[in-house]
Amino acid sequence: NYAVWTDVFCCPNCAHEFPFFPYGVIHHGNKVETRKEFNCPECDIKLNIRKIERIINHKGKKKSIVWINAGTGKNRINREANEFDKELVKQIENYFESFTKWYPKESINPEGYSAKLAQLGNKAIDEISKFLSTRNLIVFADLWERANNIVDTTIRNGVKSLLTSIFTVVSERQGYFGGGGGMSGNLYMPVVRMEKNIFDSFKRKIKKYEEAEMSKPKVNFDHFITNQSSTDLSNIPSNSIDYIYTDPPFGANIIYSEMNLLLEGWLKVKTNDGAESVIDETKNKGFHEYGKLMTRCFSECYRVLKPGNWMTVEFHNTKASIWNLIQTSIFEAGFVVAQVNKLDKGSTTILADIRPGAAVQDLIISCYKPNLTKTRAKTENKDENISVWDFVDGHLKRLPSFIINEETFSANSERTSKILFDRMIAFYVQRGLPVPIDAGKFQQGLRERFIERDGMFFTNEQVQEYDRKKAEVPNFVQLSIFVANEQDAIYWLRNILEKEPRTEQDLHPMWMKEVAGNMRKGDTLPEMRTILEENFLKNDKGQWYLPDPENEADLEKLRTKRLLKQFETYKIEAYKPKGKINEARVEALRAGFKQCYQDKDFKTIIQIGDRIPNNLLMEDEVLLQFYDIASSRV
Repeated sequence: NYAVWTDVFCCPNCAHEFPFFPYGVIHHGNKVETRKEFNCPECDIKLNIRKIERIINHKGKKKSIVWINAGTGKNRINREANEFDKELVKQIENYFESFTKWYPKESINPEGYSAKLAQLGNKAIDEISKFLSTRNLIVFADLWERANNIVDTTIRNGVKSLLTSIFTVVSERQGYFGGGGGMSGNLYMPVVRMEKNIFDSFKRKIKKYEEAEMSKPKVNFDHFITNQSSTDLSNIPSNSIDYIYTDPPFGANIIYSEMNLLLEGWLKVKTNDGAESVIDETKNKGFHEYGKLMTRCFSECYRVLKPGNWMTVEFHNTKASIWNLIQTSIFEAGFVVAQVNKLDKGSTTILADIRPGAAVQDLIISCYKPNLTKTRAKTENKDENISVWDFVDGHLKRLPSFIINEETFSANSERTSKILFDRMIAFYVQRGLPVPIDAGKFQQGLRERFIERDGMFFTNEQVQEYDRKKAEVPNFVQLSIFVANEQDAIYWLRNILEKEPRTEQDLHPMWMKEVAGNMRKGDTLPEMRTILEENFLKNDKGQWYLPDPENEADLEKLRTKRLLKQFETYKIEAYKPKGKINEARVEALRAGFKQCYQDKDFKTIIQIGDRIPNNLLMEDEVLLQFYDIASSRV
């Protein structure tokens, strides 16, 4: 049924060679668990997987057959490999010396991202044939030759499809852990692995294929399957697709073209990776190149999707810069984000378990292609103020009134004035239109036209549903505010002061605990007093309180004036020959970038964007939006 192989290592103390199985593992019958610590079988010194050295010889890494599973049913046996098994291995190796059937010998670049991640260079895995044991390479090459000799094209391709589908299972990527298949999204070759019987695996796959073929008559075939790059969907008509679900590559998580290398050698084809949307420094694909490719993909999705319909994007990456770049690419394509939720798959992947900083849960971005007929007509009539509220009204109607997670009823952050304002700016900026309203007037307009509940805004119909549901469900979870920037700090203060007026002395201990230590590197946070003076009012008792809408609009004007004044200092520094801005107030950058956009001064946006700390630009979706738009205009 299968044999278990293990790599051979050397003790750094006595130079004794030994197989990792059984000394470095706990054997559980049909799988192994790596020991945190074990003794050298020769000198008895304490060792672990990081201290020992892999043995490399002229053929590559040294390995040993150590365990056999044979027979079926009651006659199935598990035993240690004996002299017969080891002699058979020698006979197979000798036979392979004169083996003449074709198999691919393409080399693997040890400097490639996936090869480095799997440490293939350290394991002397330098060509794709080494992903099969010698025995399985002989069998697979023979079956492949037989498949190629089949005259009927459909049957020939079907057989080759079945063979490629079992490749990972019968390769040396198949770990000895009681399950099937190797680690997905990686070229990792485990230290202890199974050498499966190719014929058994092939027979099982044929049976599944037959079952699938039998079910075909029951399936409605009124659909198409296409295999192509999303950067060019020109064969699909515009406004023709009802719904899009996409799980694109995220940064450098997985380089899919490199994962194809093993089968491409057998198929004698090669992926055209020129338009592959990944970050891969070995191919000169950095952050910005990845962003441009993602925008091309999402722009094609936008074109083919019907107006008013939805796209769902699955996201899996812990880097804030990649997260913001994906959102920016979605905005630039023309979509409006309506909701971001967690996707709980029930368990983590192996990749999530082993990679430092890997995301445990995927995120789901729900976005829609707006129906621009009304908005465009009113914009052309220069009644831009009305079109703002048309957008907000339409956007609110698409947002869920509340979020239910198991037995919890929680608020929806997409309904806060902060997020609504950001979505409105993105809507106008990505269409090359001037932003027709500032934050103060926007806040005032929201309160005049919509109903506020728990820091969120609703239409009249929605607020009734929200109130009813909140009364029914006792476990209501308020919006939690994690402060990571100045804008968050303003909303954090607002959340406290809307309950009751507070003095500076009351607020200061909470500020130091919740706010002061959370800022991003390079982001300058003003003193709490400055933020209070710019956004709130103080009564005769020295207590700060929320301003009414009219006073709030006046405060916003004064604050914007101060921010633009500070932005001018950044502008002066950025235009110096060797000017560099090590720290900056992000709110001043936002206000300045917006003003430059309105003035069509795209050069200044680029000039300052290139001088501020890279993380400030990449981790702030508003700054990144303006920067990307400016880059396309200069």
